[in-house]
Amino acid sequence: MKLTNYLCGVCLLLTISTSAVRAHAQISEEKTFAVKKTVQGQLAAFAADDAKLAFSFAAPGIQKLFKTPDNFMTMVQQAYPVVYRPANILFLKAKVLDSVAVQPVRLWDQVGDVWLAAYDLERQADGSWLITACVLMRDKSAVDLTTNQLNSYKVN
Repeated sequence: MKLTNYLCGVCLLLTISTSAVRAHAQISEEKTFAVKKTVQGQLAAFAADDAKLAFSFAAPGIQKLFKTPDNFMTMVQQAYPVVYRPANILFLKAKVLDSVAVQPVRLWDQVGDVWLAAYDLERQADGSWLITACVLMRDKSAVDLTTNQLNSYKVN
């Protein structure tokens, strides 16, 4: 009888643990999706030249620093041209911890150079995610497969 009670207790514990893991994974997926959606929204606003919308994805500290959507847009155009007008975009896996997140994004500029943008985001009191920083660096680790390189790998 004791063994049965023990096994039932273990089964109950496993059921509770598995449910908690699934619930945590679901919450993490929701947070990750919201973080990605924020960065996508700002990139889409840049593509549409919508300074006001792009500025709305910036955290209060960034908004305070630049004061107006036009100031913010000018800074992005000058300091982050690949973010302002990427030729291609690839979202990498975000890391989300409670109220902070990092969303890495691989970007290709108009001449084919590859960049890595690390977006820092912070969860706001209303549950939304806003961008607190974007660190941009050349991504020399990315493989650039041109058409000629792809043709050389064809199997006859």
